[in-house]
Amino acid sequence: MRATPHSASLSERERTNVATVQEHIAAANAAFSDPSQAPRVDALLAEDFVWCTPSSDGARGAERSRQLYLDIIANPTLPGSPDAFASLQLKLLATTAQGDRVAAECESYGVRNDGIVYHNYYHQLWRLDDAGKIAVYKIYDDSKHVADVQLEGNVKKVLDHLRGRAVAAGARPLQVLPDSVMAQGDRVAVMARAPATAAGGAPEILHQFVFELENGAIKSVREFREIGRE
Repeated sequence: MRATPHSASLSERERTNVATVQEHIAAANAAFSDPSQAPRVDALLAEDFVWCTPSSDGARGAERSRQLYLDIIANPTLPGSPDAFASLQLKLLATTAQGDRVAAECESYGVRNDGIVYHNYYHQLWRLDDAGKIAVYKIYDDSKHVADVQLEGNVKKVLDHLRGRAVAAGARPLQVLPDSVMAQGDRVAVMARAPATAAGGAPEILHQFVFELENGAIKSVREFREIGRE
């Protein structure tokens, strides 16, 4: 393949670093589909490897360990991963290399186990050590898309919970009211009603729920309902 002017200007080490980054993306994609391929990723990482998603949010932007990264690569449903993916693929669009650093434009496309599509864009940065191993991996992404997908997942989790809610014997099923769902971060508020029963039976009762979630799981719920209408 004919070299581009950029690739022709790279040193031998820089070309090797770009090849390592390309293999890193290919190995990660293989491991997402087949966890037995995770050792391909392991072989590319330095022993003191760290990774992060730089952010003003301390929890989101914290440096994370080599072992956690390998655990997520082998099982992307773990907490701290992009949230329970049924499928996920990364695409390397373009690279720029200088010294021990490789920067790249990237794109991901995945479908979570709950059916929500995750389609993000990135600027990623790798720093490689003198042995050619990846020592630092920084992932700059569209944080609004991350938050929007998480919020959509939280709402879906809450609505699925309410619609399939196991209620006490004799209790009435709940129906979520149209346009009554409000969500912000890890909190979801919902208005629902327990329909009236047959003539002369129990009247309609309105309920309000406030859910708090953590890592996509319902952590707590507060329920408010009309008094004196049961």
